[in-house]
Amino acid sequence: MRSLAIFVMVVALSAVVAASANAQQPPVLPCAFYGNVTIDGAPAPAGTEIVAKIGDEVRGSITVTEPGRYGGAGALDPKLIVVGNTSDEGKNITFYVNGIKAEQTAVWQSGGVFKLDLSVKTQTPSPSPGISGFEVLLSLAALAIALFAARGRESL
Repeated sequence: MRSLAIFVMVVALSAVVAASANAQQPPVLPCAFYGNVTIDGAPAPAGTEIVAKIGDEVRGSITVTEPGRYGGAGALDPKLIVVGNTSDEGKNITFYVNGIKAEQTAVWQSGGVFKLDLSVKTQTPSPSPGISGFEVLLSLAALAIALFAARGRESL
């Protein structure tokens, strides 16, 4: 009976030690971003929303308050806070400006504070003007008429 009591105490003590070891692990710090933001080369206006995602999951967002800038470099300036956990270390972060994927990405690092300028393009480049099929047919018809006209002059 005494050995059963000792066994139960050892198991209970082990559980308490394991729980306290887990409780003493420091929390995972988020990473933060700030910088310039442009839309089609122009400063993003106040009210522009920037969203950070890891995979398909939104991990943070910020709204532009000063045209062309989000967050700030100072310790007390707001930042785009990207929340993660230990399994996110080294994963890519994608940024969206008003729902449009930014050209830039970053890597999630616990506790990191980074300056990252973001840019998006809303306008797709227009195709370069070329010759249409109709214009080709028109040119061939004009060439055929010119050839027939030249043959007709030769027979005179």
